[in-house]
Amino acid sequence: MKISPAFLGIVIFSTCFLAFLILSQPKSPNYLERISERTAICEDYWICVLLNDGWHKPAYSAGVNLNLAKHFPSRNESEIRELIFESNQIVFLFEENGSAIEVVRAAPASYYLAYLSKRLYDKNINITGKVFLDPNFNGTVIKIFHPSPSFEEGIFLRGNTIEVKSRDYEGLRKAIGKLILIVAGYNDK
Repeated sequence: MKISPAFLGIVIFSTCFLAFLILSQPKSPNYLERISERTAICEDYWICVLLNDGWHKPAYSAGVNLNLAKHFPSRNESEIRELIFESNQIVFLFEENGSAIEVVRAAPASYYLAYLSKRLYDKNINITGKVFLDPNFNGTVIKIFHPSPSFEEGIFLRGNTIEVKSRDYEGLRKAIGKLILIVAGYNDK
């Protein structure tokens, strides 16, 4: 019995296609630490959310190892989280003498603020970035300072402003990661 090349090609193609479908199935994220009832650090770089009895990993990573970022100093985590989720508008405020690096470092935080507010609270928050702030603005401000060796590193709450200060760019990455963790429900013990 002779097998036609067309039939053999179809069998090989079908086998490869099925193997691709099986291997490309989403895998359960590796949970390293549960942050809250509905959030967890997964695979070091993501915040996963529990939805419909299953864990979901977002499309983008936090851009920093969150297990390292959780050690960045901060205060008033609960108040910061409440301020963010009570606000309908958040502005990331950058210093005039800053650089594009601060903007790039803050991008994961804006993504996760929007992602978590939608997934956890079904709320849309308007998030923008600015260098100058309208004096009549009444939303929440997250002020990203250009790194300086003279700073006391940390995330600080001053009224409706969350200040993010670091001594260097690696510290800024960790600070943004810590801000993401705070929004996800992390509190220092």
